[in-house]
Amino acid sequence: MPSATLNDFFGIPVKGFWDDILGKLQSSGSLSQLKDQVIGQLKPEHWPNVISGLGDKVGELFDVDVGLLLVSAWRKYGELKEYADPKKHRPDETILVPLGKHTLKVAYSPYLEVLFNGRPLSKLVFDVTLSLDLEGFVLTIHNGKIMKVRTGTCQGSGKIEFHDRTLLKKALAKFSLPGSIELKEGISLRHEDDA
Repeated sequence: MPSATLNDFFGIPVKGFWDDILGKLQSSGSLSQLKDQVIGQLKPEHWPNVISGLGDKVGELFDVDVGLLLVSAWRKYGELKEYADPKKHRPDETILVPLGKHTLKVAYSPYLEVLFNGRPLSKLVFDVTLSLDLEGFVLTIHNGKIMKVRTGTCQGSGKIEFHDRTLLKKALAKFSLPGSIELKEGISLRHEDDA
């Protein structure tokens, strides 16, 4: 299955969307602290170029594979921890784990750090939340790692916020995700691997 990104999930067009959002945040005063810091370092006429550059980079923050976000959330489920235990499941064993109908909540906070002459000025932190009702998904687990996800059906909602201000909200009708997500190296269920 081709990967779907957060940009795809929210239907964010490639050009102009984030420039418009950042322009609105600027006019609302949400970026005033950053503007004060930048204007202190640059000439005021350079501020529109800063906003334009941020618009380009913010779009890249949301080019994150939704499948990886789902797997990252699943790995926190206590029920899957047993598959990381080599006493219960041999390292050479491959296990198919069907997931029942469930709701998965995903929280993700991508950020941009604004630098001037290599010195950090500010961080722009966005908060993404997804609530997805999933059915018919099957995980392939090998050696304590999720290696593959066979997809099923999905419906739910999501939103993107900045400083507690909702920038975008999306609800999804039920749809099928055909195919599977291959995870190459796999996502470890062993929390000691987080380091």
